[in-house]
Amino acid sequence: EKKDDPDKTLSFYDAGGTEPVVGWLVCVEGAYLGEGFPLKAGRNLIGRSMKMDVPLVKESGVSRERHASLIFEPKKRVFLVQPGDSSGLTYLNEELLLVPAEIHDFDLLQLGGCKLVFRSLCGPSFSWEKYI
Repeated sequence: EKKDDPDKTLSFYDAGGTEPVVGWLVCVEGAYLGEGFPLKAGRNLIGRSMKMDVPLVKESGVSRERHASLIFEPKKRVFLVQPGDSSGLTYLNEELLLVPAEIHDFDLLQLGGCKLVFRSLCGPSFSWEKYI
């Protein structure tokens, strides 16, 4: 892949081709019990397709593409979650998610039969800017 490709989205953090992890989703209920999904800066799309940033392929209750998205906004160092373009419902801490909302450590995200706990790395006390 060429570095000067105008169609390639560039990472907020330039780590020499690596997307630094800014947080994780860890499955606590469902087909991925005990597994973690790394999150990158910017928008992380969640769905059943392998094209998604968080691919929940084995979760039949999750929409194929864009069931929801989890965003790390690096300028303010905050995480947001928002419902996707699909008909599937998303819950944040047992409440139906209809508009973007901040998500915090140990908050619970539910998509179909999959429950995921959120955990951040980046935030007020850590940023990749010091290291990259």
